[in-house]
Amino acid sequence: MNIIKCNFSNNSTYPIILEKGLPNYLFLRYTILYQKNKSYRTKYIHCKSYTLFHNYISQIFNQSIDQLIIENKFNKIIHSLKFYSSWLSDKTNSKYNHNIYLDALKNILLWASSIYSSSYMKDFEIINGLIKHQKIYSLPKKNTYNTISKKQLESILKLIDINSISNPFIESNRLRNLLIFLFFIETGIRKSELLKIKIKDIKRDENQFYLHIMKDKDDNEETRKNKQTLKNDNSYRFISISLKTYLLYLVFYKKYISFNYSFY
Repeated sequence: MNIIKCNFSNNSTYPIILEKGLPNYLFLRYTILYQKNKSYRTKYIHCKSYTLFHNYISQIFNQSIDQLIIENKFNKIIHSLKFYSSWLSDKTNSKYNHNIYLDALKNILLWASSIYSSSYMKDFEIINGLIKHQKIYSLPKKNTYNTISKKQLESILKLIDINSISNPFIESNRLRNLLIFLFFIETGIRKSELLKIKIKDIKRDENQFYLHIMKDKDDNEETRKNKQTLKNDNSYRFISISLKTYLLYLVFYKKYISFNYSFY
């Protein structure tokens, strides 16, 4: 496999993986659809990461990564990830490159899993965990953080309870404001991520409840004055939420939401 630089008629530039003289379809689809607004350097990093993992997979299974993905053999991919870090270390010349290639590979595999895997949510968590544990980390700096104590949290929740006589908000805004606080305190999401939440982003998997942060194809059609965007590709994730927040959101959605976005 080799990488070439390709200029398109719309003035966009992409790195293309050539395999036996033909573009690699799977990566071409990924980069055209999901990286069109990225810099050439970012696209190239993803391209290089994919070719490295392709070479690694070919050595282990005598199959291409494309075959394993299309045939939904994510169990083999996940198994191979457990030993990928040491192999990758021999191919990269710095801790930074090692970690950045792992992050790029994670984005590619999560995208592929969302299309070809029959157990996407399970694969999502496993792939995220494996990539995280294979990164090379420096010793962490000692930081001190000012956080809300348990007693302060209980006081705030008591104050903004929708039935509290001390609640300072007008009745029609109480449920919304309580939900905003619960989303922030339970998930740690950014304000821009909160403002992008739609009903389809709230997921249930048996007794587990999730908020799915992802880029939506409808985002380009957003009509709000201040458009909200995700920070980067690493922002795509599932975050666990409580049963209470899940049920309150459903009540809020049915009673108050008439706009595409839940909070605006």
